[in-house]
Amino acid sequence: MQEEEREDSPSRGVDDDRESIWTIPTRLKRWYFALFSLQAVAATAWIITTAVTDKNVNGVSEILLFLWRYLAPAAVASATFALVIIDTANGIMVLSTWLQETLDKRRQREEERHRKELQAAVDNERQRWLDWNRRREAAAQAGEEFNEPPPGTAENLEEKA
Repeated sequence: MQEEEREDSPSRGVDDDRESIWTIPTRLKRWYFALFSLQAVAATAWIITTAVTDKNVNGVSEILLFLWRYLAPAAVASATFALVIIDTANGIMVLSTWLQETLDKRRQREEERHRKELQAAVDNERQRWLDWNRRREAAAQAGEEFNEPPPGTAENLEEKA
């Protein structure tokens, strides 16, 4: 019965669905928190040092007010900066993956084009040999002398040049 009451309560349900503005990819969560922590510690140390050494801040209450005034914005700035860095790094990873895929596709197209060119050259050479052999066999059947050099020999290549 208590579960039903909780589900019906105004603090739960469809109106309570939320989306975070601080979304971090799960695989990058550790990097984000490490970066945020480093920045927050550095900012806190700097702000405390500034508060203690500032000659215009006198007494514990003024130091605490100084810290109160600057620590919250420093934490938000650290979180924002960490998120921007992580998103930029993530974007670079996505971009590099896209670039690698694009280059792979281009390389595959080039290899396919080269393979087709080689196949066309092989087919052309084979056709030259078949034509030469037909002429040779036709000359042999007709009892004629056949002195044409085979395709690809030095004598045949000189004639083409």
